[in-house]
Amino acid sequence: MPKRSSGGIFILRPAPLRVDPDDDVGIALISDLHIGAPQVDYDAMIADLEAAKDRGYRILINGDVLDCILPKDAKRFSMDSLHERLLGTNDILGEQIKWAIEILKPYAPLIDMIGIGNHEAAVEKYHGMDPMKPILKELQASIPDRLDHRILYGGYGGFVQYMIQHRRQKRLSPASLEIYYHHGSGGASPVTGGTIGLNRKATMAYADVMWLGHSHNRVHRHISFLTFPSAGSSALERQCRCIITGAYMDTYTEQTQEDYWENGRRSNYAADSGLAPQGKGGARVALKIKAADGRLTYDMEVTQ
Repeated sequence: MPKRSSGGIFILRPAPLRVDPDDDVGIALISDLHIGAPQVDYDAMIADLEAAKDRGYRILINGDVLDCILPKDAKRFSMDSLHERLLGTNDILGEQIKWAIEILKPYAPLIDMIGIGNHEAAVEKYHGMDPMKPILKELQASIPDRLDHRILYGGYGGFVQYMIQHRRQKRLSPASLEIYYHHGSGGASPVTGGTIGLNRKATMAYADVMWLGHSHNRVHRHISFLTFPSAGSSALERQCRCIITGAYMDTYTEQTQEDYWENGRRSNYAADSGLAPQGKGGARVALKIKAADGRLTYDMEVTQ
């Protein structure tokens, strides 16, 4: 019997990006969709996916695709934790999976990776079921064979490396974009907005992009590291873009007196915990391709 992998990190290499100098290519970073929650702005979610499609950007999804708030979750579950689409069904998780497939299927040829977050991990732990497998299978099956594209499973964290190659001139050395991603864990201080998590990750891993989700904050920091030169007497600088992508939640919304008397109190975990409101949406990593000294390079711009 072959030895079982112990897991813990994924090293992912999607298909190379084939470019010409002066091309604009990009990666859309998205996390914390929480499909199935009632307070999610589904229009904003679709707008981010449509923006990636319009630009031809590759898409990476960093966990908490599903809300996965189930009746056995004593900490978070209440009847108003479910979107009205899920009311009246006992197959709460199945309906969330079905809904996620509906939302993501139009963008499947652009999706290079889907990871999990603490919400999917809780289903694995307490219910013995991996909710990501049926989503990946259905999305993969929807991609025409002629496209020869595979959606990679990203787990809770790992590295994604994009090789950037010239479309025709193989003599030009390729460039590389390396992304370290982790869904995130623990709480997020309203003062630091999750940046402590970024600082901790920066001490254990290096990449061109350091990316977290989970805290539902939106953060972008551009930092530099000094590195030892391979020759000469001048230290080199390596750049790192540190990104936290937000969720799509409307945490604080009005409930009228009339609605209270008709339906009872409505709220959510974040509002009852008094968490700070946060910006919605992901981030876009845009690369401007250049060619110099026999190799491809790029300038990077991050927008949120």
